[in-house]
Amino acid sequence: MSNWRNFTFEQTEAIFQELPQLGGGTDAVACPSCGQKTVHWYSFLNPWRSMSCIYYIWCSACRHYYGQTLAISEWNLTDPLKRLSKEERVVLESDPDRFFHTLDKLWLSGELPQSEA
Repeated sequence: MSNWRNFTFEQTEAIFQELPQLGGGTDAVACPSCGQKTVHWYSFLNPWRSMSCIYYIWCSACRHYYGQTLAISEWNLTDPLKRLSKEERVVLESDPDRFFHTLDKLWLSGELPQSEA
């Protein structure tokens, strides 16, 4: 069983006040739950619905996260997981430990945060 849990509404609101626009900033932001500067973000085109993306924020330290689907008019960000098929992405996202560990590795390698393509 995973130890990941959702940010509260208030915590999510506080994070969104600090996050740069997608494709913008490169530094992690402070977590309202644990105070460490370990909140990261990742988004990708929604393979099941056109004109939308799926967006995640997570804290690597205290294992809180938030995800949502956003309507978009255009997409111009890199995606280090673009090579995954729909099925592979479902498998990866269905295991929060593996999913966020993968995203943390991409953050540490410099492939995240995303930049404009």
